[in-house]
Amino acid sequence: MRRKKRDGFEGQVLITFVAALLVLVAFAGLAVDSIGAWRVGQMQLDALQSVKETVMNAQEAIKFGAGHTGDNASVDALESVIREHFGNMKTTSAVGKLEVQAYELPESQSGLADRYIGVRISTDGTYKTTIASAVGLVKIPVKNELVFLVHPYSSRQVWRPTSGAASMSSSYQWRNGVLEGGITAHSLDWASLDQDLKDLLTSATGS
Repeated sequence: MRRKKRDGFEGQVLITFVAALLVLVAFAGLAVDSIGAWRVGQMQLDALQSVKETVMNAQEAIKFGAGHTGDNASVDALESVIREHFGNMKTTSAVGKLEVQAYELPESQSGLADRYIGVRISTDGTYKTTIASAVGLVKIPVKNELVFLVHPYSSRQVWRPTSGAASMSSSYQWRNGVLEGGITAHSLDWASLDQDLKDLLTSATGS
């Protein structure tokens, strides 16, 4: 009888030990993979800051709608700059899905000698776990966004929207290291814009 009680106690100890070990492995896995996901997030932020710099350096081309015509020439030129920039990147796996919104205020709101183009770029990717996958956590979602203002000087000779705003939205996806997708819509309603983008444009014009 004593031997059976002892065997039962040892069995309980073993079960408790294994359960505790699994919990420790799970926590260790989450810690390691959380760091991995954080690094992917940093790669996304670096990519967003990098494309912002590229866009700011291309303000003249965007202002003149380089390579584009029509009412949305400025934002179409901006989209081309973003597409080319991300198409040349090597850290494609970190970005995942990429979405862009751009909205240029009409002359009636910006004034004669000002151009205000609000830009919102967001990334939506995942980090594949290594250790945490053993307890069922296979992927960790990683998302980031950046909102900024393109504000090139303009004159009467440079086209700009007068009554209706120039605008576009675009969506891309990384597939086998290639950026696929493009512009999905023009003529965005003010109400459909991301709130951060609306706040940025409102504060820029003071209206």
